Amino acid sequence: GTVYDPWHRTAARDRCQGKTGTLRVVSALAGYCITPSGTRVGFAILMNYVNPYSARRLQDRMVSALARYSP
Repeated sequence: GTVYDPWHRTAARDRCQGKTGTLRVVSALAGYCITPSGTRVGFAILMNYVNPYSARRLQDRMVSALARYSP
């Protein structure tokens, strides 16, 4: 799968890029974000034994929080 625009109403809009991966009970998301200070931050999220659709919503919230991160 590919992230097309799940972050259109979040801080991650135009700041993050990612790639998804899904199996029956596994959901993954990896990519990078540019923080408000201009720092590039990479991420990889792997969730096992989950409903992939519910996991994707949580992953989107994690990426949005990462896009707002300020060290």
